[in-house]
Amino acid sequence: MTGSDNPFFNRGPILDPAYFFGRRDEIAAILGLIANMQNCSVVGGIKRGKTSLLLHLQRQQTLCEHSCPRGCCILPYLSMEGLANVTPEAFFHHLLREALRSPGSPAVAGEYERLSPVGEISFPELAAAFDEFARAGVNVVYLLDEFELAGENPRFDLNFFSALRSLASRPNCAFVIATAERLDRLTLADREVGSPFADLFTTIRLGRFSRAVVGEMVAALGGRAGRLWKVDLDLIMQWTDGLPYLVQLACSLLWGRSGTGARPLKEADYDYAREELLIQCRPYHDEWWRRLSPRVREALLDAAAGCRLGADFYDEDILELLQTGVLVERDGVLTPPCLGGGLFVQARLRERERGAAEFLVVDRADQADTAGVSAAADKRTIYKVVRALVKAVEARDHFTRGHSDGTTRVAVAIAAALGLSQEELEGIKIAARLHDIGKIGVSDLILLKPDRLSDQELELVRAHVLVSAHILEAMDFPWEVKPAVRFHHERLDGSGYPDGLIGDEIPLSARILAVADVFDAMISPRSHRPPHPREAAVSEITSNAGTKYDPQVVAAFVKSLDGAGA
Repeated sequence: MTGSDNPFFNRGPILDPAYFFGRRDEIAAILGLIANMQNCSVVGGIKRGKTSLLLHLQRQQTLCEHSCPRGCCILPYLSMEGLANVTPEAFFHHLLREALRSPGSPAVAGEYERLSPVGEISFPELAAAFDEFARAGVNVVYLLDEFELAGENPRFDLNFFSALRSLASRPNCAFVIATAERLDRLTLADREVGSPFADLFTTIRLGRFSRAVVGEMVAALGGRAGRLWKVDLDLIMQWTDGLPYLVQLACSLLWGRSGTGARPLKEADYDYAREELLIQCRPYHDEWWRRLSPRVREALLDAAAGCRLGADFYDEDILELLQTGVLVERDGVLTPPCLGGGLFVQARLRERERGAAEFLVVDRADQADTAGVSAAADKRTIYKVVRALVKAVEARDHFTRGHSDGTTRVAVAIAAALGLSQEELEGIKIAARLHDIGKIGVSDLILLKPDRLSDQELELVRAHVLVSAHILEAMDFPWEVKPAVRFHHERLDGSGYPDGLIGDEIPLSARILAVADVFDAMISPRSHRPPHPREAAVSEITSNAGTKYDPQVVAAFVKSLDGAGA
């Protein structure tokens, strides 16, 4: 048991592969990329298992289970911890040294054969070494951990990242970089890394463990101790929300209370484990809070004070936090995704209120009296603006005139079949009417072109979702409108745009809008084709359920058509 009678002892990176669970899809995706020497960025919040994943990728058994990169491949692991103050030249020296001392590295001629633990080399010298690697048929894939810590090094300027880009572009070098947030959103020492570097990387998000993975881990590790351990998996998921580190911690506490798994757990055991987990989660929450932007902190405190989140809250920053699981939304309130998260935010709220008590003079009764009138007036204003925007787009293109109405009818019908609330239906209706608002920024020469679009023209048309999101930034909606509009061309399998989101990363409203938009577009005439038959459009959508489109949404779509007698 690796020196412990508790199989859930791991509090740091998983070093023994027998204790590594989950991440099958992520590993397959990463190894598929590096098999072709492509770069990828592993994105996940704290305690999400990024380091464990990188170390697991190094293992020969892992490589043997998948297609190895062509030719001889070495995978050195490096962490930016301890390298935050080095010069670029010292970092280049470290890269080369780790490649040379990794298992499987062949001898390289010249002065690069032996490098001292400390030293510096220029980037041209590093490039020359990789030229020799190429002649020897050697590929190097760097597993670079804690990359956001490079932001604390003021010496890593844009020239440094240009050099890294050059290295990552070589046919015999690739990077797997682990970060807490998307690489293209990373700011280093108050300087953005920028898309020229980030564009080389495919993003692989580390989500939370599913209940099935947690169940597999509990059964396997309990079995290693010779026990058939029964534990309340639903309670563990409720406490930890599937965060790997916290799952380990919760199971470790419960295992201890059950006498190393020998006796059944009682209610008192669960109560003890819950309280102890709350105490031990505090350092996690402190670190989680430290990494949030001031704007997100204030919004969380406002939500904890009882304010529902306004539509302006859901910009790219917040969506990224929701997609990566840093935040979890429950009934319009955002919290850390684990036990005690809400309590932690409430404690921070009390601190804020104590510090600003002398400035808070609020007549809540008056607020209650005026809230309903104000909300109704705001909605009337929104409806007027929405109608004006839709008319502005449809005035330019008679082929899409009425498309927003058709998409709206189908989207609302799908949402109703899914059992969404009246408030949610209202949001879907507004999002559907505005889903193509960004086409106002597409040239008439492209929008009204009678022939098929070229690849370049198609890219310009696809950019309309980003233009839409930019236009809608100026409006405050009481519904989930902006995410639905921005992401309605995303597809479950990641083949969509603009961000290549996968599965549940795509908001439900956008998944509904995707089906409604495709259906109405197919049955409507276009400048370059006649309308498709309705049966063909329905067949196209149903045949892609589970790949491009959400199966539940497709089922609701078919149900809504049956109900309408279509």
